[in-house]
Amino acid sequence: MLRMAAGELGRWALGVINADYTNHIMTTESALRDWRYGQTQAERLVAALLHLEGFEAVDPQHPLGGPDGLKDVLCRKDGLSWVAAAYFPTTPATLTAIKSKPGRVGNSLPTR
Repeated sequence: MLRMAAGELGRWALGVINADYTNHIMTTESALRDWRYGQTQAERLVAALLHLEGFEAVDPQHPLGGPDGLKDVLCRKDGLSWVAAAYFPTTPATLTAIKSKPGRVGNSLPTR
């Protein structure tokens, strides 16, 4: 049986609470940095974020898989049409590696 003095128990409990809060934040950061949920979930997350950012007519292209012509999400904002691509690498990637990814469409350029 583990025995702790009242002060030790309080410090232990506070440490558990703080560790839980810190782990929750780090879990979100880790989930995004080390993505393990596949392309479908990445595209759904991007579409949801675009909607939250005020984009309209958010239209995921083939959200359950299939050819989308390198256009994961189509949407509109301020009278402009936008194309979004979701790319969550499963390991850390440099900006150079991302830019040289085969089939890259562009850098957030609006389409008319």
